[in-house]
Amino acid sequence: MELYIIVLSVLFVGVHAGSYNNMAKLHTDLLSDYSRNIRPIENQNNQMSITFIHSLSNFQSFDAVTGRLTCLLTIYLAWTDEKLRWTPANYGNVEKAYFAKSQVWTPDVVLASGVDSLSFTVTTSVTVTNYGYASAIAADVVTSICTPDITYYPYDVHNCSLLFIASDPYTLVDLTLFSRS
Repeated sequence: MELYIIVLSVLFVGVHAGSYNNMAKLHTDLLSDYSRNIRPIENQNNQMSITFIHSLSNFQSFDAVTGRLTCLLTIYLAWTDEKLRWTPANYGNVEKAYFAKSQVWTPDVVLASGVDSLSFTVTTSVTVTNYGYASAIAADVVTSICTPDITYYPYDVHNCSLLFIASDPYTLVDLTLFSRS
Protein backbone atom coordinates (compact mmCIF):
# COMPACT_ATOMS: atom_id res chain seq x y z
CA MET A 1 0.00 0.00 0.00
CA GLU A 2 2.84 2.42 0.75
CA LEU A 3 4.36 1.89 -2.68
CA TYR A 4 1.03 2.75 -4.30
CA ILE A 5 0.88 6.06 -2.42
CA ILE A 6 4.49 6.91 -3.31
CA VAL A 7 3.88 6.22 -7.01
CA LEU A 8 0.80 8.43 -7.04
CA SER A 9 2.63 11.27 -5.34
CA VAL A 10 5.43 11.09 -7.92
CA LEU A 11 2.99 11.11 -10.82
CA PHE A 12 1.25 14.27 -9.67
CA VAL A 13 4.20 16.37 -8.48
CA GLY A 14 4.52 19.66 -10.32
CA VAL A 15 1.22 19.58 -12.19
CA HIS A 16 -0.10 23.15 -12.43
CA ALA A 17 -3.05 22.61 -14.71
CA GLY A 18 -5.62 25.02 -13.31
CA SER A 19 -9.21 24.24 -14.16
CA TYR A 20 -10.67 23.03 -17.43
CA ASN A 21 -12.18 26.48 -18.01
CA ASN A 22 -8.80 28.17 -17.44
CA MET A 23 -7.12 25.84 -19.92
CA ALA A 24 -9.92 26.27 -22.49
CA LYS A 25 -9.72 30.07 -22.21
CA LEU A 26 -5.93 29.94 -22.55
CA HIS A 27 -6.15 27.85 -25.72
CA THR A 28 -8.85 30.09 -27.19
CA ASP A 29 -6.95 33.29 -26.41
CA LEU A 30 -3.57 32.04 -27.68
CA LEU A 31 -4.86 30.48 -30.90
CA SER A 32 -7.36 33.21 -31.90
CA ASP A 33 -4.84 35.13 -34.09
CA TYR A 34 -2.30 32.35 -34.48
CA SER A 35 -1.14 30.91 -37.81
CA ARG A 36 0.74 27.61 -37.73
CA ASN A 37 2.05 28.38 -41.25
CA ILE A 38 4.16 31.38 -40.15
CA ARG A 39 7.33 31.13 -38.08
CA PRO A 40 6.25 32.29 -34.59
CA ILE A 41 8.74 35.11 -34.34
CA GLU A 42 7.76 38.78 -34.33
CA ASN A 43 10.48 39.99 -36.71
CA GLN A 44 10.38 37.59 -39.66
CA ASN A 45 13.81 38.85 -40.80
CA ASN A 46 15.43 37.38 -37.70
CA GLN A 47 16.84 33.90 -37.57
CA MET A 48 15.02 31.41 -35.35
CA SER A 49 17.02 28.95 -33.24
CA ILE A 50 15.90 25.35 -32.90
CA THR A 51 17.54 23.01 -30.41
CA PHE A 52 17.84 19.62 -32.05
CA ILE A 53 18.85 16.55 -30.06
CA HIS A 54 18.84 13.21 -31.84
CA SER A 55 19.19 9.76 -30.44
CA LEU A 56 19.75 6.53 -32.30
CA SER A 57 17.09 4.56 -30.47
CA ASN A 58 17.27 1.28 -32.33
CA PHE A 59 19.86 0.10 -34.83
CA GLN A 60 17.99 -2.19 -37.21
CA SER A 61 20.35 -3.09 -40.03
CA PHE A 62 23.41 -2.14 -42.03
CA ASP A 63 24.12 -3.58 -45.45
CA ALA A 64 27.89 -3.22 -46.04
CA VAL A 65 27.51 -3.91 -49.77
CA THR A 66 24.88 -1.26 -50.56
CA GLY A 67 25.74 1.04 -47.65
CA ARG A 68 22.14 1.19 -46.41
CA LEU A 69 21.78 1.95 -42.71
CA THR A 70 18.32 1.51 -41.18
CA CYS A 71 17.58 2.69 -37.65
CA LEU A 72 14.93 4.20 -35.42
CA LEU A 73 15.80 7.82 -34.84
CA THR A 74 14.22 9.92 -32.13
CA ILE A 75 14.53 13.68 -32.27
CA TYR A 76 13.82 16.19 -29.50
CA LEU A 77 13.09 19.69 -30.82
CA ALA A 78 12.88 22.87 -28.74
CA TRP A 79 12.30 26.48 -29.77
CA THR A 80 10.79 29.72 -28.54
CA ASP A 81 7.33 30.51 -29.86
CA GLU A 82 6.93 34.26 -29.36
CA LYS A 83 3.20 34.05 -30.10
CA LEU A 84 2.46 31.52 -27.34
CA ARG A 85 3.24 33.49 -24.19
CA TRP A 86 0.91 34.29 -21.34
CA THR A 87 0.68 35.50 -17.75
CA PRO A 88 -0.17 32.49 -15.54
CA ALA A 89 -2.15 34.62 -13.05
CA ASN A 90 -4.67 35.40 -15.83
CA TYR A 91 -5.36 31.68 -16.37
CA GLY A 92 -5.58 30.11 -12.91
CA ASN A 93 -1.77 29.89 -12.61
CA VAL A 94 -1.43 27.62 -15.64
CA GLU A 95 2.30 27.55 -16.47
CA LYS A 96 2.33 24.81 -19.11
CA ALA A 97 -0.04 23.88 -21.89
CA TYR A 98 -0.18 21.12 -24.50
CA PHE A 99 -1.20 21.66 -28.09
CA ALA A 100 -1.89 19.23 -30.91
CA LYS A 101 0.82 19.39 -33.56
CA SER A 102 -1.89 20.50 -36.02
CA GLN A 103 -2.63 23.60 -33.93
CA VAL A 104 0.79 25.24 -33.66
CA TRP A 105 3.92 25.82 -35.71
CA THR A 106 6.51 23.06 -35.57
CA PRO A 107 9.88 23.01 -37.32
CA ASP A 108 10.28 20.89 -40.43
CA VAL A 109 13.44 18.83 -40.20
CA VAL A 110 14.67 16.77 -43.13
CA LEU A 111 17.22 13.97 -43.20
CA ALA A 112 19.07 15.07 -46.35
CA SER A 113 21.05 11.82 -46.54
CA GLY A 114 17.89 9.72 -46.22
CA VAL A 115 16.65 7.19 -48.74
CA ASP A 116 13.04 6.37 -47.83
CA SER A 117 11.72 8.68 -45.14
CA LEU A 118 13.12 12.18 -45.39
CA SER A 119 10.89 14.46 -43.36
CA PHE A 120 10.50 14.18 -39.61
CA THR A 121 7.10 15.16 -38.34
CA VAL A 122 6.32 15.75 -34.71
CA THR A 123 4.78 12.59 -33.24
CA THR A 124 3.81 14.02 -29.87
CA SER A 125 1.84 17.00 -28.71
CA VAL A 126 3.72 20.28 -28.41
CA THR A 127 4.47 21.33 -24.84
CA VAL A 128 4.60 25.09 -24.27
CA THR A 129 5.50 27.00 -21.10
CA ASN A 130 4.11 30.42 -20.29
CA TYR A 131 7.44 31.92 -21.49
CA GLY A 132 6.86 30.50 -24.98
CA TYR A 133 9.41 27.72 -24.66
CA ALA A 134 8.04 24.96 -26.92
CA SER A 135 9.22 21.37 -27.30
CA ALA A 136 8.18 18.21 -29.09
CA ILE A 137 9.49 14.80 -30.10
CA ALA A 138 9.68 13.32 -33.59
CA ALA A 139 10.53 9.69 -34.30
CA ASP A 140 10.79 7.64 -37.46
CA VAL A 141 12.52 4.61 -38.92
CA VAL A 142 15.02 6.02 -41.40
CA THR A 143 17.24 4.55 -44.05
CA SER A 144 20.38 6.43 -44.97
CA ILE A 145 23.23 5.77 -47.35
CA CYS A 146 26.81 5.45 -46.16
CA THR A 147 29.85 4.73 -48.26
CA PRO A 148 31.26 1.51 -46.83
CA ASP A 149 34.99 0.81 -46.87
CA ILE A 150 35.45 -2.94 -46.68
CA THR A 151 39.19 -2.88 -47.38
CA TYR A 152 39.97 -4.49 -44.01
CA TYR A 153 37.01 -6.90 -43.91
CA PRO A 154 36.15 -8.55 -41.51
CA TYR A 155 37.86 -5.94 -39.28
CA ASP A 156 36.37 -2.95 -41.04
CA VAL A 157 34.86 0.03 -39.27
CA HIS A 158 32.10 2.13 -40.79
CA ASN A 159 31.35 5.76 -40.09
CA CYS A 160 27.95 6.99 -41.21
CA SER A 161 27.05 10.65 -41.18
CA LEU A 162 23.45 11.76 -41.09
CA LEU A 163 22.83 15.20 -42.56
CA PHE A 164 19.84 17.10 -41.18
CA ILE A 165 18.53 20.37 -42.56
CA ALA A 166 15.60 22.66 -41.87
CA SER A 167 13.37 22.54 -44.93
CA ASP A 168 11.97 25.48 -46.87
CA PRO A 169 10.29 27.88 -46.44
CA TYR A 170 11.99 28.16 -43.05
CA THR A 171 15.44 29.03 -44.36
CA LEU A 172 16.03 31.36 -41.41
CA VAL A 173 16.11 28.48 -38.93
CA ASP A 174 19.34 27.64 -37.14
CA LEU A 175 19.56 24.00 -35.98
CA THR A 176 21.69 23.57 -32.87
CA LEU A 177 22.68 19.92 -32.98
CA PHE A 178 23.31 17.65 -30.03
CA SER A 179 23.81 13.94 -30.33
CA ARG A 180 22.80 11.36 -27.79
CA SER A 181 23.54 7.71 -28.45
